[in-house]
Amino acid sequence: MEELIKYLKETQMEGLKGMKIEGEIPVTEKQLNVLLEQFVRPQLEPKPGTEPTSPPAASANPMMELLPYLKFPILDVKIKDGKLILKVRVEV
Repeated sequence: MEELIKYLKETQMEGLKGMKIEGEIPVTEKQLNVLLEQFVRPQLEPKPGTEPTSPPAASANPMMELLPYLKFPILDVKIKDGKLILKVRVEV
């Protein structure tokens, strides 16, 4: 799996450009926190020419390294059977 992720990252997912997938994903609280961190982190990174206050946190999940190459707006958020469900459309 790590080799596949490394390949996709190195090629910037070139072979998958234009692919679109829509679906619903059940999300745990921990997963939601990781996703939110990935979206918020760029807002918190220092501007060019300034010193960083702390090193960026390393992700424990190598799949998270592919997030910068994906566009996936969250289309809907709902609770189903007591679980948080995100409806997303992934575009490479």
